[in-house]
Amino acid sequence: MYKIDQNSIPSVSEISSTNFEIYPNPTSGTIYINSDTVDEFKFQITDINGKEIFNTIIQSQFKYSFPKEVTNGIYILRLTSSNENITKKINLTCKKK
Repeated sequence: MYKIDQNSIPSVSEISSTNFEIYPNPTSGTIYINSDTVDEFKFQITDINGKEIFNTIIQSQFKYSFPKEVTNGIYILRLTSSNENITKKINLTCKKK
């Protein structure tokens, strides 16, 4: 069994031709994504163990609310298109019921 220290997860720095806003982070349950593109992106949220929480296809603006059964912690957000991959850690804290 492996134990993952959430503080040891490296940040992912990406060079992107698309400007993205992903906020707030940390979040209490809802995140917003805004971009300056009309391209479609695959939006995926996983926990730090790789278990998928949610995925869908999005465009320039999107609002995501974590399900109420998801606990506080670190989650990984991935945005993938045919020519870009963006990965960001999302810190879910003080989740509202």
